[in-house]
Amino acid sequence: MEDLTKHQIVLLTLLISFVTSIATGIVTVTLIDQAPQGVTQTINRIVERTVERVVPAESQAASIITKEVTVVVNEDDLVIETVATGSRNVVRIFEKSNSGDETFMGLGVVITSDGVIATDITVGKKESSLSAIFQDGVAYDIVFLASSDDTQLALMYIEKDDSADVTFAALETALSRTIKLGQGVVSLGSSEGAAVSTGIVSKLPIENTVIQIEQEDGSIATSTRTRIVGIHSSVSPQKDVFGGPLFTFFGEIIGIHTNTQNGIAIYAPIDNVYALINEYRAERIAETEE
Repeated sequence: MEDLTKHQIVLLTLLISFVTSIATGIVTVTLIDQAPQGVTQTINRIVERTVERVVPAESQAASIITKEVTVVVNEDDLVIETVATGSRNVVRIFEKSNSGDETFMGLGVVITSDGVIATDITVGKKESSLSAIFQDGVAYDIVFLASSDDTQLALMYIEKDDSADVTFAALETALSRTIKLGQGVVSLGSSEGAAVSTGIVSKLPIENTVIQIEQEDGSIATSTRTRIVGIHSSVSPQKDVFGGPLFTFFGEIIGIHTNTQNGIAIYAPIDNVYALINEYRAERIAETEE
């Protein structure tokens, strides 16, 4: 070592570091391959998401630019955050009898800040006297707004004291066209209150509709519109309890539980909920204009 020049010592140091890195990588891969499934699952369950962050531009102090950064987070942290935010909007729906007894009907999700609840059509009954109970125990009377036999959805509305300025947390949504097979999802709620189940999107049934469009020259052109009519998932919501939500790992609501077939939970896409809300509002506007 004493006979080596400074340049040779630097090269030797770099060579030793390179060899050590290769050896460490080989040992790590070998250990992972031999580790139990639970350990490797924890290591592999890392989710990357690209987010946008506004940072000052270097050239102009007064302006800003948008810079994309990749944030690496653990799947468990995402699920915990989704449960914390999503549970605030999940309600248990009860039917009240004339004698004062209450019967659990199912779950619902507060979709809008003014108190519109989306649920399964078997839960939201038009003729019934219903109440909704939030996770913190606060209860409200709710009334029927609309339903759709096609999508198996119903809309309810929270009755509030006119003197009270009550608003509800808005949920982030992800439309069905953004959902991917194999994507991780979270279901929330049960007859007893808080309950969580995770799984993946296992199937996305589609429906093709042929649309005829009249051209300027009078000819008729046809176009095919494809839409997702359901979200099948491997999550395990409580048996025979419908109306609960399905979220992505990033807290976006994507569906309402309307059916279970052969152990597979089926959710109506959130697109259908907003379509029903828009249809209801259009009908109310038309009625006021008559």
